[in-house]
Amino acid sequence: MRKVIWFCVLVLLLCSCKQPSEPSYEYDLNDTLPAGEGQVVKVVILSGQSNALGCSLFSYLQTEPDFEHLSGTFEDVYLNFYDAYSERKTDGFVPTTGHYGATEDHFGPELGMADVLSAEYPGERIFILKFTYSGAALATEFVPWRNRFYPQMIRFIDRSLDYLKSKNYRPELVGFCWMQGESDAMMAPNDYESNMDSLVRSLRCDLDPDLRIFDAAIADNPVFWVNPDVVNKAKQNLSESLEGYCFIDTNAAGFTTDKEPEGNPDKAHYDAHSELELGRLFGMGIIEAH
Repeated sequence: MRKVIWFCVLVLLLCSCKQPSEPSYEYDLNDTLPAGEGQVVKVVILSGQSNALGCSLFSYLQTEPDFEHLSGTFEDVYLNFYDAYSERKTDGFVPTTGHYGATEDHFGPELGMADVLSAEYPGERIFILKFTYSGAALATEFVPWRNRFYPQMIRFIDRSLDYLKSKNYRPELVGFCWMQGESDAMMAPNDYESNMDSLVRSLRCDLDPDLRIFDAAIADNPVFWVNPDVVNKAKQNLSESLEGYCFIDTNAAGFTTDKEPEGNPDKAHYDAHSELELGRLFGMGIIEAH
């Protein structure tokens, strides 16, 4: 258990210094989906660093009143997942469960998203494209002109959409959900607003001019992240200056990082209930916007 915790922390703090291996940008997908028969389907992009990947232990959700429901499989909410740092992946679309985080014992925001989206749109097939890079800073990895993470992400999204179209689905991008900024709070907080503005403009140019952005605040922990207030203020400013940009205030929602694992908390990552709620807030944002 302790080894897994320290793996997640070290990934978050150190891996932005690691040069990623040369990617093929192919992202071959196994043929796992039934025929779409011309259905218009909602597609959500989930991206960011390790709290988007998910370093929260699924076992700690046992105290949730709907744990039995969360332990099942969301058959109509499909996930295609790739983490560019660890290369953990699904190799195609699979029904969403609580086991697609940093390891099979961890989960990410996709679980909460699947919970609320499946309830709001019963019987509809929904697709989540999860592409993360644990520990990566916007300033050094995500901004388009660095030519590192961004082209990988766009290729992954394009490849996923092409596959859906090949199965006779009509995909509609309904949101880009972003959980990132911890690394920038330590290394380049004052550049966050302009860098994020550039990322959003590139996404809308390359994917959809009306793409809605759902941007979650990072944990307000200056001892750990040094300047979280600067990054979160940048996120809030963008929600006021850019059309279709929603700021999700996780701190106002009472998210915690100091309780789990019991006795040796991983303060870099959300506790399980908070990680679940992160996904639910993303999902509710998408619902309210549509």
